[in-house]
Amino acid sequence: MMEQILRERRKSDVDNTGDEKQQIYWHVRKLVKKIKPANQVETRSLLEKLVKYDFKNEKVRDAMKDSGGYHLLANILKCNDYDCNRATLDVLLKMTQIEVLQRLVIELGVIPSLISYLERPIAELQATSALIISQMAELQRGRDEFQRRQGIETLIKLVDVPLTLVTRSENQLSAEEKEQIETLINCMKAFYQLSYCDSVKTQLFNLGITKVIRNFLQAKNVQLVEYTMGLLQNCAVDESYQKAIVKEDIIRFVLKRLKSKNADVKELSARAIFRSCADAQARELVFKHNGIDYLVDLLDAPDEQKRLLAAITGAIWKCAKYDLKVMMKKNVFPKLIQLITRPIQDEENEEIRVNTVGALAELCQLSENRRALILRGSEETMNTLKKSLKVVNTDLLVNTCAVIGECAQEKECVDDIVRNDFVRLIWSVLKNPSIEVQAKAAWALIPCIRNYDDAGELVRSYVGGFEVIIRMLDSPDLNVLGHTCAAISEIAKDKQNVAILTELGMLPKLSAIISKHKGYIMMYASLAIMQSCKWKNNSYDIGRMGTINPLISHLKKSKSLEEKAALIKAISALSNDDFNCITMHKCGIVPILLDASKIDMRDMQEDIAKCFSNIRRLALLVDGIKYRGAKYNYKKIKSTRYSMKPAWL
Repeated sequence: MMEQILRERRKSDVDNTGDEKQQIYWHVRKLVKKIKPANQVETRSLLEKLVKYDFKNEKVRDAMKDSGGYHLLANILKCNDYDCNRATLDVLLKMTQIEVLQRLVIELGVIPSLISYLERPIAELQATSALIISQMAELQRGRDEFQRRQGIETLIKLVDVPLTLVTRSENQLSAEEKEQIETLINCMKAFYQLSYCDSVKTQLFNLGITKVIRNFLQAKNVQLVEYTMGLLQNCAVDESYQKAIVKEDIIRFVLKRLKSKNADVKELSARAIFRSCADAQARELVFKHNGIDYLVDLLDAPDEQKRLLAAITGAIWKCAKYDLKVMMKKNVFPKLIQLITRPIQDEENEEIRVNTVGALAELCQLSENRRALILRGSEETMNTLKKSLKVVNTDLLVNTCAVIGECAQEKECVDDIVRNDFVRLIWSVLKNPSIEVQAKAAWALIPCIRNYDDAGELVRSYVGGFEVIIRMLDSPDLNVLGHTCAAISEIAKDKQNVAILTELGMLPKLSAIISKHKGYIMMYASLAIMQSCKWKNNSYDIGRMGTINPLISHLKKSKSLEEKAALIKAISALSNDDFNCITMHKCGIVPILLDASKIDMRDMQEDIAKCFSNIRRLALLVDGIKYRGAKYNYKKIKSTRYSMKPAWL
């Protein structure tokens, strides 16, 4: 009996709810039907009633659509009555808080009307219009439409105010000036949303927005500072803005805001520093104005302020590149080690770890930090780094590989790196589809293999490792190619590894890289070829692939000593084959090597001498064959390589 009563009550509640929704639908529809732009007093009154409805309610939206309410609002915007205009803007302001209606309002074509309101000298209309634009600018379509209608120029004119207006406290402002400050806040909010579009950022820069940013960062109003800082951190990723930030010394005002009591302002300030400090001069200014002290102090922020910590660690990461020794004096390293072990539970914690590991990678360029992390690091820290190599986040993978790569530069640390299974994990990261991850993982492997005593056996112990490395030689990315060639040049120091790589088709790929690329890619490919020549007939095979001509061509043009040394090593190794000596001689290698022999580098001179020796020996042999019975006899030449008649005769 009781269950039946409850069921009936639920049914009646549902019916009542349905009736209420239906009633709202008809109320709104009736209200819209009564609106007549000709009767301005009644229109204003009806619009004031309409704004009280919840536009999140689907029935309200349906009623507006079915009664033509949306188009009616667009038409009322075009009339000249102030009260009607203000009431219509209030309705649109409430509507544009909902994403579905943002699209609809853009489609209604109200943006030209809003721009015209920005041009009218009425502060209230300007402020509300700018706020509506900021909400529509959350969508890409809204940003594009506003820019197309040349609204950016109109907004810029509104924010062109004297510095004295924004630097006065609220008590010192008149009522009119307070309204103007409200308009400025909404304009900066609009700029903040619009700045997510690259073309808008470029246009703003050309219109001189950096001077506006500099002035508004000195404002007393916290909201104005907050939106200005948001605009700055969006724009600071562009190189042109970074140069302007340095030129106009905007960093100084950003650093002052790190002392603000407002957590949002501090966070946005730190993010602005993080993005602008990609520029070396900006980093210098941070240190010059003692900004690093503010940042380090904020590392002790409470755990609840995750977003602030994420921004601060990002800023420290970028600033650490400027002066590592100063960073060490600030006792940053132990604080970062504590932060790295925080469990990843949400996006903020993950961002903290990404930035913290990035900062550690910079600090690990110092030998003492490498030892402290790997040799004296806790088990918890090691486990955290291992977990960081098993995640999906590409930024975290890149930064973790950078940490391990830096630590592996220290020969004492490599044994611990191998024992903790970092090399295997990095090798597995090579399979990641991200190009940045592949490049950094290949780079991290180079010192691991170079500084480990039994590197040949270590590499062979990874099942499928060779296949992954060979596949990476087909990568279109230059960094991946360069680091892969460098890794192969280390792997190929072991003869058994050379044999396996040769079987997997390494030689044609290296030959193609030498022909197509120059610079450091060609240099490391040359070193890989030099190591490959240790195995059986590889010298002959490489020569037949047409590799010698591009090598000599690169040697002739190259101005870098490192590149020349690598090329000469490859040429010297290839000269062990007689056919290659003939090809080299035809390509004019002798005068090029004579020129290079003047360089005061002992290893290079030895390689040149070896190449000359091989070419000379072959020349003597050919002379001996050509003039048998005369002055030379090739059978008497002491060379184990020429025990029988050469195949080309």
